[in-house]
Amino acid sequence: MDGPLAATGRSDEEMRRRAYAAWHRLREAEQDAYALGGRELFMLVSCAREVLERRWGRFEC
Repeated sequence: MDGPLAATGRSDEEMRRRAYAAWHRLREAEQDAYALGGRELFMLVSCAREVLERRWGRFEC
């Protein structure tokens, strides 16, 4: 087993599924972030989503 979180004992496939689920939740939060907290909150949520994409690759919507 290798990959970003091999030390956790979880498979890369399982971790990618979890990363996608987190990415999807962040995408939903991103839609509200600008209205609720302005540009700063939007950018924080967007950056978190980008970190997941850099680590795990692009996800489809």
